[in-house]
Amino acid sequence: MEQAPFQAPNEAPMTPHTKLTRLADIVQAIFYKFRLKTYDAGLKKIEYLDGIMYTYDAIGEDYLSTAELLGMCDGENDEKSLLVRFGCTQAVALMGDMLMYGVAEINCRVTVTLAKMKEPHRKFIRVSVTGERDLRDPVHEFFKITLLDTVPERSYALDLSSAQYGYYNPLVLFEEYVEERVLELKREESLGVAKHCFSLVRDVPGRVEWKRGCAEGIFYALRLWERRWEVRLGEMLCLYGEEFCRRKMELLDSVDEVLAIGDY
Repeated sequence: MEQAPFQAPNEAPMTPHTKLTRLADIVQAIFYKFRLKTYDAGLKKIEYLDGIMYTYDAIGEDYLSTAELLGMCDGENDEKSLLVRFGCTQAVALMGDMLMYGVAEINCRVTVTLAKMKEPHRKFIRVSVTGERDLRDPVHEFFKITLLDTVPERSYALDLSSAQYGYYNPLVLFEEYVEERVLELKREESLGVAKHCFSLVRDVPGRVEWKRGCAEGIFYALRLWERRWEVRLGEMLCLYGEEFCRRKMELLDSVDEVLAIGDY
């Protein structure tokens, strides 16, 4: 006979929202690691004017390393903003498989939302090689996750690249997200459509494939971690206290190990 999941004394029952919040934090941390590995912004300089970060596009190969760019940032939050700079499409297309794997035991519906964002613009202003400032209204992608076991159903926005707009909590109620940040909801599509659109992105030859390989390496790290510790991701989300924190750090360490040795 199967035993009920362990529940520590005085611990509240593990709700779908709690599990989703934990998963969002894990996938967010992994996305930062992914971007650190694959960052290719091609910037020659970062400077602050009146507290605003300006990022300057480089010409050819005259660009700074990721470490040099992060060293120019004013604090950890700006480092996060820089790492996810123009990263919403990758966040959806390349972290989607891990997200879907994590929510497999949560009764929910996952779609991708495209929206035109409100002012103010991103935490940074892009300056082209000709010195022009890019002030176009940003179009942004993020996940919409609807929990189907709640009455009424409740939807959340999961935005892994929200740091570029100055928001550092990846999971918020969808209605609050739209009210505070969105100027216009453009459309909703499946993850499959979003991944196909990413495959059509123009980039340096082989770059899209390389980034996809890095994302696959991260998923491989997850499966290695599951086999090593004999626990599935969905089960880990239900653990309590220090046990959950320990397993989470072990998973993130496993991702670091794979990204450190992988050439993809």
